[in-house]
Amino acid sequence: MQKRIAIRTVLVLSLLASAACAVDGSEIAAPVLKWQQCGCYSSWCETGWYSSPAVADLDSDGNMEIVASAYAVVALDGETGDLLWRAKSGHDRSEDPDSVDNSTLETQKTAAAIRLPLKSQNTEDYI
Repeated sequence: MQKRIAIRTVLVLSLLASAACAVDGSEIAAPVLKWQQCGCYSSWCETGWYSSPAVADLDSDGNMEIVASAYAVVALDGETGDLLWRAKSGHDRSEDPDSVDNSTLETQKTAAAIRLPLKSQNTEDYI
């Protein structure tokens, strides 16, 4: 009998605690479209990105940059969407870092980003 009372008490307290912590959605901001028509050129547009973008403060200036791969590795200004730099991958699509020889390219996979050493921001060299 005491075991049933204890289980019911724990269940009721758990329900009360979860109700007190419930988020009604009012604290979560709605998504905001910051840019449009990005990735378009004079005669065609990028219609699909086959990698997840990463967001990080790459230059430690307090502003976030976006790094993504779409036929090259690109970095965009997080506020304006302006292209900061582009590095060619040498292919029409970027390689999976696991398929690259470590002596050629050092990679570090994390939940946030893949770190790629680049010669300069405006390099035309392949990475």
